Amino acid sequence: MANVDNGKKKTAAFAPLIDQRALALLNEVKAAYQLQAAQRGVPAPEPVMTAEEKEAANLVVESVGGGGRGGGGGRGGRGGGNAGPALPTEMTAEFTLLLGQHKTALEIRDF
Repeated sequence: MANVDNGKKKTAAFAPLIDQRALALLNEVKAAYQLQAAQRGVPAPEPVMTAEEKEAANLVVESVGGGGRGGGGGRGGRGGGNAGPALPTEMTAEFTLLLGQHKTALEIRDF
């Protein structure tokens, strides 16, 4: 059995490096976007979140009723109450994995 805490200690030095690399990649994409806009003679505005996206960024999605999306207990994957839209079969496994990670609706959409 793997010792999770031991593994976290061994890999902790990589966390800031990964964050730095992610920031560098985002800056590279932003520079490329601005360059393309300048070459085409169009403005390069910063993306602005809509009201719906701001709301989704604060909405943490969690499984209710224990069965999750894939095992709806004979109800076609839909639980009682506000179960939301049905997912295509090919997305069910990925969605089930994301449910346990306390992601927001916006993070799930972007995934």
